[in-house]
Amino acid sequence: MKAVMSILPEVVTLCSQSSNGWDQQLNEIDCQWNPLNSVAQVDAATPRSVSLLLVDSAMADTAAIGHWKRLGFGVVVVTEHSDPDEQTELLKAGAVDVLTLPLSNELLQQRLSGLWQLIVAQGTVDPLTQLPNRRSLTAQLQLQLQSAQQQGLPFALMFVDLEFFKAVNDLHGHSFGDLLLREVAIQMAQEIPEDHLLCRYGGDEFVVLLPADASSETLARQLAIRLISVLEQPFEVQGRRITLGASVGISIYPEHGDSAELLLKHADIAMFHAKSRGVGDVMLYSRFMAEDSDYRQTLEQRLPTALAEQQLVMYYQPVVDLLASKVVSAEALLRWEEPELGLISPGDFLPVIDAAGLGEQLGEYILNQVCQTLVCWQQAGIQLSIAINLSNFQLDTVDFLNRVHSVVEAHELDMHQLQFEITESMLFTSTERKLEQLSSLRRAGAEIILDDFGFGRSDLSTLIRMPLSAIKIDRRFVAQACDNSDMRLLVKSLIQFAQSLDKRVVAEGIESQQQRDLLLFLGCEMGQGFEFAHPMPGELFIDWYHQDHELRVITQPAQQSPPLTEEREGF
Repeated sequence: MKAVMSILPEVVTLCSQSSNGWDQQLNEIDCQWNPLNSVAQVDAATPRSVSLLLVDSAMADTAAIGHWKRLGFGVVVVTEHSDPDEQTELLKAGAVDVLTLPLSNELLQQRLSGLWQLIVAQGTVDPLTQLPNRRSLTAQLQLQLQSAQQQGLPFALMFVDLEFFKAVNDLHGHSFGDLLLREVAIQMAQEIPEDHLLCRYGGDEFVVLLPADASSETLARQLAIRLISVLEQPFEVQGRRITLGASVGISIYPEHGDSAELLLKHADIAMFHAKSRGVGDVMLYSRFMAEDSDYRQTLEQRLPTALAEQQLVMYYQPVVDLLASKVVSAEALLRWEEPELGLISPGDFLPVIDAAGLGEQLGEYILNQVCQTLVCWQQAGIQLSIAINLSNFQLDTVDFLNRVHSVVEAHELDMHQLQFEITESMLFTSTERKLEQLSSLRRAGAEIILDDFGFGRSDLSTLIRMPLSAIKIDRRFVAQACDNSDMRLLVKSLIQFAQSLDKRVVAEGIESQQQRDLLLFLGCEMGQGFEFAHPMPGELFIDWYHQDHELRVITQPAQQSPPLTEEREGF
C-alpha cells in the first residue's frame, strides 16, 4: 500500500481499446498514474491505499462497480456521453463520480482532488498518513476471509505497535508527532509488498494484512523482522533525530480465529506479550496468551484501587561488596499485594501500568515510599543508599527534577542517599534531554546506575557520555557464566569495559557460591541475588541487616584463584 503524500493518491485507469486515450491526460496533472488493461489486472491490483479507479464507461457495468468498491477503490466512471439516467444508475451502483469528457487539465485536477477529499471524509482513509484506516481494514479483511475460505489457504495478520512514540509526542508536541507518524508510514510502506495491505489502526498502531499463502507464518515473521529493523533506524523530523522501535504480534487464519474480530484481538494480544518482553520482539499468538489477556484486564481494572489503598509496596534487596562481604546499598523493588490475587509479579503489572498511562504517578509514589524507608533506616542506625528504577515517563516529565528535590527535601534527606537506575533503551528517544536530566541528578549528589548492561542497543558514544557511577551486568549473563566458557569470556569483557570507563560493576542474579566466586575472580566488585538475600519489606530489612550485614550466613570471600580450573580458556 503506497503512502502517498502528494495532492492525489494513486490513480488507476482501465480503458477499453476503443477509448480515445483520455487516460494519457493524467500525465499532465499531479498524480501517480497506474494504467491497467483488463478487469483481471484491476482485481490483482487491490489497492494498497484507497486509490481512485478511473474506468471507461464501456467496461463499467453496475456489478463491476460494486465489486471494485468492495475491493477498496474509489470508482470514477469516465464517459463521453451526458446521460443523466445512466449517471444516476452508475452512482447508485457505488461510483463516487461520473466524469464527462472533454475536461481541461485544471478541471480534471480539481475534480479528482475533490473526489479524494470526499473519500477521506467518508472515513475509509486516515487523513494523516493517507493509509487505509480501521474501517477500510475491516472491509478488506472480510473479503480476504471469504477468499481464504474458498481457497483453503491460511493468511497472517500483524499488529505493529511503535515504542517510545508517546514520550516523543509528550515532549515535542502533537504536531511534531504527526510529522513523525507520516515518516513512519512512508518507511513502513516501502517495506510492504504490493499484494499486502498496510493500515493505520489508530494512534501509534499499524496493521498489516498478508495475502493467503501456505507459508503465512514464515512470511509474517520475516516481514515483522524487516519492519522492526526499519523502525529502529533514526527518523529525521524538523532537524531532530528520533529513534523509535516496534513490537509485533501475529495471528494466523484459521488457526487463531475465523473472524475479523478474533484475528485482530489475538494479534493485539500477541503484540502486548511481545511488548512486555522488550523492544523489538515478535510473537505469534497462542491460546495461553488469552488467559494472560483476561488476567491483564483484571489487573488494569484494579490498578486505581491499588494506588489509592497503597497495595503497591516496596521490597528491598541488598547489594553486597563481594570481597568484603558487606552490604553497601539496596535496590527498591515494587510489589503488588492484591487482597484477592495475592502477591503479583512486577513482570505482570508494570506493562499494564505503562499501558494505562500511570507511569508518572507511580514514579512519584515510589520516590515517596523509598524516602520514608530511608528515614526509618536512619533511625534504626542503617546508613545505606537506595536505588530506584526510573521510567521513560519520569525522565520525559518537564518538572521531574523539581519533583525529586521537593520529595527529598520534604523528608529532610540528601540526594547522595539515592541512586537512580536506568536502562539503555530509555535513551532511544530524546537522548540529549535525558542526558541533561541525569547529569543534573548526578551533580546534585545522586548516583546513576546503568541496569541490564549488555542487552541494550545504545551506541558506545552515548554510553560514554552517560553520567554513570556503576554498571549492572544482566542476570541472564550471570546465570550462564559458570557453565559456558564463551559466556564467561563475555562477562569478563563486560567487566573490563565498565572498569575502563572507571565505573563500579554490579552483577545481578547471583544465586550460588560458585557464581559469586567466579565473578570475584573475573574482577566484579559487587553483586546482588538470592545467594545473599531475597527482596524483603523495609521493616524486615532492618532486622536482617542488624543480624547479617556482615553476611556471616555465607562463607568468607573466595581466594583470588580460578574457581573452575578445568575450563580456563579465554580468561
